[in-house]
Amino acid sequence: MIDQKSKIRSQRITLLAMCLLVLFWMLDAAVDAHLFGEETYIQQRELAIRIIFALLFIAFIFYIRRVMLQRDALEAALQSALDDAEAEKERTTAIVSAMGDGISIQDTDLKVLYQNDAHKALVGDHVGEYCYSAYQMNDKACDFCDLVKSFRDGNVYRRESSPARSEGKIHVEIISSSLRDKNGKVVAGIEMVRDITKRKQTEAELERQANLLQRLIDTIPSPIFYKDRNGVFLGCNEAFTHCSGIAKSGVIGKTASQFLPPHLAAAQENMDRKLFAERCAGI
Repeated sequence: MIDQKSKIRSQRITLLAMCLLVLFWMLDAAVDAHLFGEETYIQQRELAIRIIFALLFIAFIFYIRRVMLQRDALEAALQSALDDAEAEKERTTAIVSAMGDGISIQDTDLKVLYQNDAHKALVGDHVGEYCYSAYQMNDKACDFCDLVKSFRDGNVYRRESSPARSEGKIHVEIISSSLRDKNGKVVAGIEMVRDITKRKQTEAELERQANLLQRLIDTIPSPIFYKDRNGVFLGCNEAFTHCSGIAKSGVIGKTASQFLPPHLAAAQENMDRKLFAERCAGI
């Protein structure tokens, strides 16, 4: 802002000096004509020429001043737009950097242009490298690359992966999508990487516990089954399959009416209604 004001002040001083020079030139001609002899035709003509030239010169000065003001206005508008764009870029970068999920942006050649801190924490800093070289140690794009697929069809792709790192194995979910301009041309690709290690560990633990519970239920000689409030069977033990003669695949996910004879299915449904009615009354 200070440099802009100094520039405008310098322009005004220059224009003022030029105007004073023209006025001094005209005054000199008038003095020559009136003080140092009688006005002759040549002197009058010289004075007229000087006046006309001075007027043209002054008009040219004002034209130049107008052009300079317009240029300064355009430069100021351009600088303002650049400042706004830079501020918007900084805000966007701050928001993306603060996100818990890893964000990376690649160009159409799959070179990494940007990584936020969360992404760097997951896979390291690879800005300026090709993603297939940095993440997969390949010398060309991977056949399974979802970003390449998104470049072709514009769809959003989601997959899970388990990249290895020094601290141990992690599980991540990768969401890939293409970035396009207003004309629909692909200009870059963005990938969001979410650490789902805890979720996968929880799922694995729940599966382990479910398998353990199933093994315990299978050791019980009496038929056992369990189902939800809608009467859909969620599981049963080996004794139940031996008693009914139906494999677990023919029981789980179905209602009694779908695999039992009508009279047995009706009895089951009647017992379910009584059971849920008593539970609701107890509550």
